[in-house]
Amino acid sequence: MVGIGAGLLQTSMKNRGSISPLDTIVRTIQSPVASLSSSIATGTHGFFVGALSGDKLLLENARLKRQLTALAMYTETVSRYENEVNQLRVLNGLGETYKRPKVIADITGYFPMSHSLKVGAGFNKGVAEGMPVLSAEGLVGRVQAVGSRECQVVLTTSSAFKIGAVATNHTPQVAGLIGGDNSSVITMTVQAIDSPLASGDLIFSTGFSPLIPRGIPIGRVISVENLQEIGATRARVLPIANVGSLREVVIIR
Repeated sequence: MVGIGAGLLQTSMKNRGSISPLDTIVRTIQSPVASLSSSIATGTHGFFVGALSGDKLLLENARLKRQLTALAMYTETVSRYENEVNQLRVLNGLGETYKRPKVIADITGYFPMSHSLKVGAGFNKGVAEGMPVLSAEGLVGRVQAVGSRECQVVLTTSSAFKIGAVATNHTPQVAGLIGGDNSSVITMTVQAIDSPLASGDLIFSTGFSPLIPRGIPIGRVISVENLQEIGATRARVLPIANVGSLREVVIIR
């Protein structure tokens, strides 16, 4: 009788387009159980798929790591080549900048202990002793000895290097003598105790030498010391050229 009554009630409610109270009760009871069963089934399926695909996932992960490493190396290489191309463009224009003939040559040897370079240009390219050697940034050194096809360059940090230098951002400009002392920095001496030289000043060649044009960047002041006992100012200057990263230089003839 209960079953017949329930059936008649459901049929009547369906004919009206409604859900019977009995259907609502049954669905309410079954819904949490069905959701739990579905979650368990989904999790179990994922567990077995992961277990069966573990080796494949490890291989894919290793492949992706290799691709990331290759991409990083590629990006670094492209950046290095772009920097070299930009430096070559600057080197090509240095002849016009200083209104003198130029020779672009490869660095064939770097000797940090003796603060010198070996460069692949000599008498065959018109190179002579005393000529300035430049990078895209500024002065690297000066030709010290010349062979038929190569020359030796003494760096600005060498104790054998001495030229006139000037800080042009002061009025009047501050001139002095600059040279290396076989360390990583160079020294500029100004014969004045009250020199306005200051950290950050950019130092250039004076052009007083017949071989070295005026206005070649040499380095930037990093510290200044007043020497009252000798009536002078001494500045420590960081060379502007990063010699260790160079591959080519320009010799200004």
